[in-house]
Amino acid sequence: MDALAAAALTIVVLQHWLLTAFATTNQVTTTSLLTAMPSWAPAAWLPQLALALLFFAGGHARATAPWPAGQVVRPVVTFLVAWGGGLLVLLANGFSQDAIRQILATALEPMTYLIPYALLTAISPNLLRFTWPLALAAGWLSPPLLLAVPYVLGLAWGRAHPRPVSGQAESRLVALINRFALPLYLWHPTTLVVAALATARLGPITGLNDSPTGPFWLIARLAWLPVLATVLIGLVALARNRSA
Repeated sequence: MDALAAAALTIVVLQHWLLTAFATTNQVTTTSLLTAMPSWAPAAWLPQLALALLFFAGGHARATAPWPAGQVVRPVVTFLVAWGGGLLVLLANGFSQDAIRQILATALEPMTYLIPYALLTAISPNLLRFTWPLALAAGWLSPPLLLAVPYVLGLAWGRAHPRPVSGQAESRLVALINRFALPLYLWHPTTLVVAALATARLGPITGLNDSPTGPFWLIARLAWLPVLATVLIGLVALARNRSA
């Protein structure tokens, strides 16, 4: 289950990094690879499936362990406070309201799914009392709430099949990803913002701070992934020190 959660989180992060871009030619604008390659539109569903797996794994985890509220609240507060300061920096540097709106919409997107997840986690002890039609109806009201279905499935599965005590050590990479899963999830869109703004004065750099144009741009973005990963690790480490 830990490997499943780590793989799902990796898919979510890579999908954002490969499909989303900030063009900094004039003002900052958010663009998508799918605009240049519309035939890849079905790929947009992949992170939704990955999020469903994350919710399933989260429900399974909560079936046998209490909600670690402190481990959730501190990183989220640190993230929101940091972006409060980021907003002031953007305003002070003369960014237009439209540019700020696009930046914040991307950077704060993780909260769209984290809030429903936190709600589901908080009510886990009584969640199985809800009927499936009610869970599906919640999905019609808000698509993120539709993820209550895999969460409840994971919760039910975890209660029926408690996690066995295994003598096998999990992969160090899997353990590391799961240990920092929440900050990695919170900060991965911010990585794109930081990379684009930090290189804006250098002019358009293919695959980093320009608009996607097609397969060549995608290849260039793949080449930049190690840089994005380094920036993300730095952000997570900095946020961890601030919330400690």
